[in-house]
Amino acid sequence: MDRRQFLVHNLAGAGVWAVVMFGGGYWLGAVPVVAGNLGLILLAILVISALPALAAILRARRPAAGGSHRAAGVLDATVE
Repeated sequence: MDRRQFLVHNLAGAGVWAVVMFGGGYWLGAVPVVAGNLGLILLAILVISALPALAAILRARRPAAGGSHRAAGVLDATVE
């Protein structure tokens, strides 16, 4: 894809995204349940967005299944 075509598609996508986001925000802001609980909704979005990072951190801290790191093929870089 050449630069001109990319620029046209990028600008069109940005325009559509802006219309959808602003229009959706305007529409959802008129819903009483959403307007009354906006803080709780934003907190839920924040927590749900952080869950994959937390899962990756916890998964990395868990010891490897099947024994030591050497058995998994990881080299020990300590110098004696």
